[in-house]
Amino acid sequence: MSSVSTFALPGVTAHNKRDPSAPQSRYRPSWPLKGYLEWKRGRKDVRCLGREGFMRGAVDFRAVGMGGEGTVSRKSVAERRKLRERCVRTYAKDKDNSLAPLKPESPTGEFLNYIIESEPQLFASAMDKQLEQLSEEKDNDASPAEGTAEMVLYQRINEVKVAQRKRALEDLMYASILHKFVNIGVDLLPSLDGVSHIENANYKALTEGVHSVEALELVKQHLSTMLGDAPAAYSNVMIKISKLQAAQVYAASVMFGYFLRRADKRFQLERALGTLPKSPEDTLKSLEAMFNSAGEETEVINPDYPSVDEAAGGMPSLSLKQYVEAFSQETLAETARIVSSEGVTLVERHTGALFGSIDGLQTEMQAALEEEGPAENPQQLMERIQHAVMDDKVATLTLTYSTQRRIILEAVAFGSFLRDVETHVDTEYALLTPAPTMKPPPMLQ
Repeated sequence: MSSVSTFALPGVTAHNKRDPSAPQSRYRPSWPLKGYLEWKRGRKDVRCLGREGFMRGAVDFRAVGMGGEGTVSRKSVAERRKLRERCVRTYAKDKDNSLAPLKPESPTGEFLNYIIESEPQLFASAMDKQLEQLSEEKDNDASPAEGTAEMVLYQRINEVKVAQRKRALEDLMYASILHKFVNIGVDLLPSLDGVSHIENANYKALTEGVHSVEALELVKQHLSTMLGDAPAAYSNVMIKISKLQAAQVYAASVMFGYFLRRADKRFQLERALGTLPKSPEDTLKSLEAMFNSAGEETEVINPDYPSVDEAAGGMPSLSLKQYVEAFSQETLAETARIVSSEGVTLVERHTGALFGSIDGLQTEMQAALEEEGPAENPQQLMERIQHAVMDDKVATLTLTYSTQRRIILEAVAFGSFLRDVETHVDTEYALLTPAPTMKPPPMLQ
């Protein structure tokens, strides 16, 4: 029987298990892998052992109790991927509880979800390594010369690879959003059905832990628009609504959070550069000062922008709300648009995981409303929707106002985190697929 060498953490002396007195050796880093994965005999779960960051070892996997004990050394990329997929699938198969309603559909997503649950402090390194791998795979995609017999086959192979890589990237982005919620101490909502009531919601983490001070004013305004008066938002009165309505409110709040993050980043950048326009009150004061000082030799000042002293010292008093209200319709539409195809798909998948298939809910609602023929006016339409909900002709949810508040705040945070993840992935790795631009109707062009 040949000896088997087992290696520990980077920089730690390796030893020969058969002959402990054999000369000790140290191994040099070769390929990245976080920790090493160890199977225990008679157990189905997987444990990840290791230190912060990724191990870079020539030998990192050790199998125990699987037809003998052995070491996997210097595996190819394909072999390592197969071993990792075997590990994470074994882990995912026996997990009944999940931190998120949406299940990953790729080995990359399952692997990162496992890292979040077992070693969340290693997630950032794990995510970057997965992104590097996806980037390398994208760069290595080769296509044959046009006119060759293999061109059609290669095109089909590349299409499959692109689809797999896109789904892996979506799962990676979703895992990153999930990790951000874990960092602020908030669990994502599970799939909602029937009567739902959420207790001990961490509203402070969902607001102050996510948004800037300037953005909180707009979050409160959005919450008030969706729920009405503030006192009702804290009551425990049960409200019955259709799942389709709840899904529409959730998706709209995600889009609002996405828009808010983009607008806030732009606002903070302009303020830091000193190019932030003044508030209407400050502009009026500047104009009055210019008129009062007419005839004197004074510096020419643009009343719409802060002076050098204001940019260097005191901040202009323009608020984020005033800044957004000054946007043109074109700027508003562009800022609210999700820029990546992966982001659009994630919003649809996550909303569907919470409330059910949106297409199915729409078909169900349409069938219920068509039973009495077409509605004559919007008021009659709303009455029919209410009757369909009360008579359980459509899928419904029964929620307290406080639960609705929790749902909306999570959706806004989800949209903000989605924009953060998009920015990281696109800036560092350029892996995102641009989302198609929706053209306005001919009458609006």
